[in-house]
Amino acid sequence: MYTEKHKVSYSESSADWAVDIAGIAQYFQDIGAFHSEQCRYGLFELMKQSRAWILATWQIEVMRYPRYNEEIEIGTAATGFTSLYAEREYAIRDAGGEVLARAFARWIMLDFESGHPLRMTPDITDHYVMEPSLGMEHLPRRIACREEGEPQTPFEVFRGCIDTNGHVNNSWYIRFAQNYLPEGFTVRSMRVEYRNAAVLGDMICPYVIRQDGGIIVKLCAEDKDTYAVIAFYGEKQEKA
Repeated sequence: MYTEKHKVSYSESSADWAVDIAGIAQYFQDIGAFHSEQCRYGLFELMKQSRAWILATWQIEVMRYPRYNEEIEIGTAATGFTSLYAEREYAIRDAGGEVLARAFARWIMLDFESGHPLRMTPDITDHYVMEPSLGMEHLPRRIACREEGEPQTPFEVFRGCIDTNGHVNNSWYIRFAQNYLPEGFTVRSMRVEYRNAAVLGDMICPYVIRQDGGIIVKLCAEDKDTYAVIAFYGEKQEKA
């Protein structure tokens, strides 16, 4: 597993002095990028090839949120490939080695010239050494919603949430969705399904669904096409 040490900064901490679920996702996103750099298949190399890793799904479990000034270790491993997906697992550990959070993600390789995903051929997969799974159950890619949900006030995508791919960054969909959680709701697990990329100036229309003990937030376009589905589950609640 590729790992890096990190001290939780004040700017990464929320009002309760701890990293929130979006911050956890950012840690995992960043460590995956650094691992690819070590494998000599990082962001600059991909830009030369008009390619980019695009996140398809997150599945994150949090046992304890890292707190301000805490020393942690963030790690990731490439654990498998299918015809279209690269699979990764992640973990955050405290100074004593206890797992604070873990995650499973599916990534696709996007060809910017064609606008289509690429198959996981050896020119991609041979850059990575496969490692054993951390033991997480891999849930389905799709998050099923039994209803449309309660509409919320639409908002416009702003410049600060756009990344180098020209899209809203993965973690920002989570930050948007967090705004619709009840006060005091502690997220213990989360699933995210990314469907379409929002860009600068797009209007996002949120819908909130309470289903199977959790809170699902759908972030949609004005024509109701879905950008992302984010499902949050509390400490004493079960996943769908």
